[in-house]
Amino acid sequence: MSSGQLILAGVLALFVLAGTVAAALILRALMPATAARLDDVVEQHGDGRRFLMGLFNGPALLLVSILLLKSEPGKLPGFLLLLGLMFLIVLGLVAELPAVAGGLPGAGEMGPVGRTLWAGALLSVVNLLPFLGQAIALFLLLRALGTGVFFLFTRPRPARPE
Repeated sequence: MSSGQLILAGVLALFVLAGTVAAALILRALMPATAARLDDVVEQHGDGRRFLMGLFNGPALLLVSILLLKSEPGKLPGFLLLLGLMFLIVLGLVAELPAVAGGLPGAGEMGPVGRTLWAGALLSVVNLLPFLGQAIALFLLLRALGTGVFFLFTRPRPARPE
């Protein structure tokens, strides 16, 4: 790979991360009840559990969608499955990005929007590190997928009496 291709790949990764953070912010603003439920999922299920859920579901769903896309009658279901997979990842990132930034210095007094922006900026910088940055981003995406899967298959917590 030439240096121009590496720079282009880095810039493309930054744009993808910026778009993902923007989508997470928009979903948090448009669906506050869903964002609160996603935050509950992050509180209820540990980091390792959400990562394992994403690790088991992500490659399997991706493989099934690729196999469907290669067959003529399965193109539409494969495409819809791939869209669903991407939607679950973005849905999980709505809660994962603020959770990632929650442990960083200065993030304690920020709201969810500030923590999301802080985590997005940090992830953008870390993603520029060769190999390590992509491994960290993959870990976060798999954990976000696990959060999205838990969101689909867990009931909302009953309202707490005040």
